[in-house]
Amino acid sequence: MEKAVCAPIAAECDWVREYLPLKSRGRLRSGSCSTRSPSPSQESIRSVPSVAFLEEGLEVAALGRARGSDAGPLCRAVFALASSAMGAGCLSLPFMLRSCGVASGFLMLLLGASLAHLSLTVLMDGAVRTGCSRMAELVAPSGSVGARAFVDMVMATFGISAMLCNLIFAGNFFSGIAHSPLLNLDVSRDRLIAAISAFVVWPLSLGRGKSVLRHVSFLSVAAICLTAVIVACKAPAYAAVRSAATLPEDRELKRWSSDPYTLLQSFSIALFAFNAHANAVPTAHTLARSGGDSRQMVRVSLCSVCVELVVYSLIGIGGYLSFGSTTKQDFILNYPDDDPLMFFVRCISGVAVCLGAPINLSPAASSLTGLLSGKGQAASRSLHVLVVTLAIAGSACVAICSESIADVTGLLGASFATLIVLAWPASVYRRVRLRSHPPRLARCVLGSLGCAALLGFAAFACQVLGH
Repeated sequence: MEKAVCAPIAAECDWVREYLPLKSRGRLRSGSCSTRSPSPSQESIRSVPSVAFLEEGLEVAALGRARGSDAGPLCRAVFALASSAMGAGCLSLPFMLRSCGVASGFLMLLLGASLAHLSLTVLMDGAVRTGCSRMAELVAPSGSVGARAFVDMVMATFGISAMLCNLIFAGNFFSGIAHSPLLNLDVSRDRLIAAISAFVVWPLSLGRGKSVLRHVSFLSVAAICLTAVIVACKAPAYAAVRSAATLPEDRELKRWSSDPYTLLQSFSIALFAFNAHANAVPTAHTLARSGGDSRQMVRVSLCSVCVELVVYSLIGIGGYLSFGSTTKQDFILNYPDDDPLMFFVRCISGVAVCLGAPINLSPAASSLTGLLSGKGQAASRSLHVLVVTLAIAGSACVAICSESIADVTGLLGASFATLIVLAWPASVYRRVRLRSHPPRLARCVLGSLGCAALLGFAAFACQVLGH
């Protein structure tokens, strides 16, 4: 009888333990199988507020609790998730701060980071507990064929749209590099996109698992981080030039915005910036195969989000302080072509978006091959190669024919990000973890994801209707 009482209490407190201060976990472990009335410390565990989701990462970073033998898989998982989010989308963050102001823009980044960590943890934990190998299986485990097909199509369209953004930015970056005074090469943008697609994106996208992309992810994250550091270092000099401008609107910085449309649009941009959820399921299973548990998944999720938040803050604030009201949607274009350091930034940014393309395509190809293979059939290698080849060829053709597709793909990405980051994790949590968590925590999780999903859909509707 005593063991029967211990089991549900332990199951109920397992996930909650990840968000408690370290000093409280020993009391939880020692008291979880007691047949007496709950102690005050156990009662406090049941009333943990949702804001405690950030507490674990601060303590882990300060105390370094990760074991040395786990560092390799954990670091690879962190970089795989971070590189999924760190793409061309982060280059529009200074423009977001220009639209809504520094204070409200930074609050949007904090909100996006918190929601991303919460939903990533839900998806990774749910994938391991249910044994689902694809997002479609996790979101619609017992649903109809049409429900899973819809999930696969959303994942595929989102991944291909993100890859298309990467190819467009790569063409712009390398075209500027080729035409710079340092090189002065007569190479067209079309040929550059075709070469990048054929010789970089296509070979790296042929691996179905994470064995190839786990090495690429480190290079992609390192390139974006270095870009953020350089932008932050150059910000004071450019800010001084901006402060000396003759027009008052060029000198002043916007701190806050009360326009609902601008805030909703900024929320969708921030949500899209933290969207690494397409790789949540394969990353969770990679951790599980290396002996990782739910605590390590929480750490991986939080560390990846914290890395993104720091980098995004440097890029967003540094870029906006540099150019103010003249900040462009791709703020790298604000820098002059004869700036040697920014020439280097264009080089590493081009490398980052080139490497980000196969990372974004990987889950999209997995969704498409699962959709085309049929129920209960394993996808063949030839089908995977065909899907990858057609997706890259089609995206390259669109990127060559159009340079203004970024707005359209950003709109599609924002709409799909609301599903992937908010709506689907809420559904997974309700099915997998709702009954094993204290009622107050369950209401906080579902309420946070549900309200944020409504905001995301409202932002999408406002952009479609044109305000």
